[in-house]
Amino acid sequence: MRNKVDGDFLFIDSDTVICQNLTDIENIQYELGAVLVRNSQLSYHVSMSATVERLKKISDISEFYNHPNYFNSGVLFVKDTKSNRDFFEKWNNNYLLSFSKNMPMDQVSLALTNYQLGFPINELDGTWNVQLWSGAKYFNKIKILHYNATASESDVYEPFSSILPLKIKETGCLSENDLSLIAEPLKYLGEATYVISGDNYMIFCSNMGIFLRKLYKHKILFNFIDKIFGLPRIIYNKLFLSSKDNK
Repeated sequence: MRNKVDGDFLFIDSDTVICQNLTDIENIQYELGAVLVRNSQLSYHVSMSATVERLKKISDISEFYNHPNYFNSGVLFVKDTKSNRDFFEKWNNNYLLSFSKNMPMDQVSLALTNYQLGFPINELDGTWNVQLWSGAKYFNKIKILHYNATASESDVYEPFSSILPLKIKETGCLSENDLSLIAEPLKYLGEATYVISGDNYMIFCSNMGIFLRKLYKHKILFNFIDKIFGLPRIIYNKLFLSSKDNK
């Protein structure tokens, strides 16, 4: 896109909600900027191992696939410079390479291009691309909320995932009521939203956590195993309370 458009630009994915005036982007001094995937370094990602395996398919150089900064392509600040035009040309070629390896993913090829050209991407403040399920620390000052239209069925974020985009597609405009919904994007987080951090987050990211999330798709089996694991706690509580009462 850099070689199709003249002038500096801020690229923003369509699965986003603009939450503030964005004119501050004009104060950015560097040429190319993006926010980290999941608003954190790669080592903290829930799907780190899967991401690294994808990166290895396109390059087996450890300096590349072990690099901590893996950027999200959903928001890109791009100045109109020769180096950026060269960057996007190479990115396009790397995307075709990635596609040929059955990985039609723009972020894998973006990471490869960033590595090959000496890491020219600068890290934008996380508020410019707050990824809904991992950007809680930026919720008080969101500029752009990225809700991820490709999330699993259980993670849909209505009315933004499909209702409003389809309305724009069909009618070409939004009503005052629609705009009032956009003005309060965090109001539509799921009823079971829970922010986790520290040890709880690391457990969530672990292989055991991944196994449990997959097992949960088989509700009957999951509930049966969960009850089995609940028995020691029930026994412990009864013994502890019983001994406490005896004292």
